Amino acid sequence: MEKSEFDELLVKLSTAISEYDKKHIDMLRVLYTDLVLAKTDLEEAKSAYNLFKLLIGPGILKPADISVLFETIEITGFRYLEEIIEKYETYPKEVKITRFSAHRQHVVALGRRFSVKDIKRLSQMYRGDMPFANQWKLIEDLETDVLTEDTMSTFLQCLKGTGGNIELQGMLVKLSSAITKTDEKHIDMLRVLYTDLVIAKTDLEKAESAYDLFKLLIAPGILKPTDISVLFETIEITGFRYLKEIIETYETYPSEVKLTRFSEHRQNVVDLGRRFTRQPSF
Repeated sequence: MEKSEFDELLVKLSTAISEYDKKHIDMLRVLYTDLVLAKTDLEEAKSAYNLFKLLIGPGILKPADISVLFETIEITGFRYLEEIIEKYETYPKEVKITRFSAHRQHVVALGRRFSVKDIKRLSQMYRGDMPFANQWKLIEDLETDVLTEDTMSTFLQCLKGTGGNIELQGMLVKLSSAITKTDEKHIDMLRVLYTDLVIAKTDLEKAESAYDLFKLLIAPGILKPTDISVLFETIEITGFRYLKEIIETYETYPSEVKLTRFSEHRQNVVDLGRRFTRQPSF
């Protein structure tokens, strides 16, 4: 394809996207997140053409290879663009997805399924009911902390509504995300701490995140919207002080925390584990 034809194609595609639905530009911004190093360039792009240009620089999109456009259509469902492309190049019968990770495809598929109610609920849960123009603007914001490849499974569980009210769920997801980012072995420490509170030990073993462990405390009423004192006690015993700031956005952290949920033995076991040091090997 000649460069002049290439430029003409991109302009026509961009115009069609804007005329069809301007929020499709925001969907492209989410889709191209992993392909563009300078995130500020993504944020500043005001048209699909601007976004396409960001793919030209690193050689992802060029006159001799427009396969990323085929992949874009397959993932986004922008079938109305096929007719335009066909005037310049044959659209393949089968498109292999090679430019976009499974996680990125999952994020876009998730956003395409979001309803207005989902947007409202997720905004309440994670962003204090901040207004978002559409689901893609919300996803852009959530990808900074709670909607990452590491936290996707937890996010999906919360999206399905696994118990508790919206504010509590939002806080638990944030706490879980912070724990995973700080040190994944902190999840194992919580598993030890909560041993006496959970009857089914297999559930403790199967828990893959702090969020999974918190859910085990919700069912028996140990953790609930009207009483999160077990979280205060958790912080005092484990020393996870980095969680206080998150909790403070939901409820005042008490100046004094009484330990009532955990036996002296359980407290000693956790304290012992915290003092363990790696023995030298010979």
